[in-house]
Amino acid sequence: MYTNVFRACSLSLPSSAYRLITRNLTSNSNTNTVRSIGDRFGVKHRSRRFLRNYLIANGLILGGGSLYYYYYLTPKERRQIRVTFEGFQRGFRSFQIGLLITIDYKYHFWKFPETSPEYETKLKECHSRAADRIAQGCIENGGLYVKMGQGMVSADHILPKEYTDGLRCLQDKALRRQRNEVSQLIDEEFGCQVSDLFSYLSPEPIAAASLAEVYEGRLKTTNERVAVKLQYIDLQDRFTGDILTIRMILYAL
Repeated sequence: MYTNVFRACSLSLPSSAYRLITRNLTSNSNTNTVRSIGDRFGVKHRSRRFLRNYLIANGLILGGGSLYYYYYLTPKERRQIRVTFEGFQRGFRSFQIGLLITIDYKYHFWKFPETSPEYETKLKECHSRAADRIAQGCIENGGLYVKMGQGMVSADHILPKEYTDGLRCLQDKALRRQRNEVSQLIDEEFGCQVSDLFSYLSPEPIAAASLAEVYEGRLKTTNERVAVKLQYIDLQDRFTGDILTIRMILYAL
C-alpha cells in the first residue's frame, strides 16, 4: 500500500522533492538496518560474556571447594584419591603398550609372511621390542605389574626366549619409596610412632621387592635385632584397580 502511495505522490511532486524524499527514506532504512544488526550483535555478545563469566565462576567455586575439601582430608584419604587418579594413568599406559605391541606384530606378519626368509629373524626382533615395552611399563607402573613381569620370567617353557631375557631385569627391580611412608604405615596399622616399637630402625631398607621393603631394627622392649618387612603403603589401595586392568589385558591377549 505504501509503495503505491509513494508512486502516486511521485507523479505529482517535482523531481527535486522526489529525490529528497527518496534520499531520506534510504537513509532511514540503512539506519534501521545497522541498528538491527547492532542489537543482534549486542545480544550475542552479552550472551557469550554471560556464559564465559558463568563458567569461570563455577570453575572457581568447584576448584576452591575441592581444595578446601582436600585440605581437611586425612593423609590416608588423600592417598586414596591420589592412587585412584594414578590408577587411570597406569591403565591407560598398559593399554597403550598393548596396542603398540599388537600393531607391531600385525605389521610384521603383514610384511613378512611365513614363507619369507627373514620371517624368523624379524619375529625375534618383534619379540624383543615387545619384551622391552612390557618391562618398561612394569617399571613405570610398579607394584603388581612388576610382580606380573617377574612371573612371566619364570614361564620360560611357554614364552619365547626374547621375552624372558627382556623381562629378567624385573627380577631384582624394586621401586624406592619415600621415607615418611614407614612412619605413616606404622601409625595407620598400630596407632603409634616408630619410636614406640623400635629403639632403632635403619633409615634405608636392607632389601626391597616389588611389594614390600625390609628394614633392620631393634625391638624397644627386648633390644632384640629383627628384620622388619613393611608392605608398600599404597599397595592395598591400588590392588583392586590393578588386578582388574591386568585381567582385561590378559583377556584381550
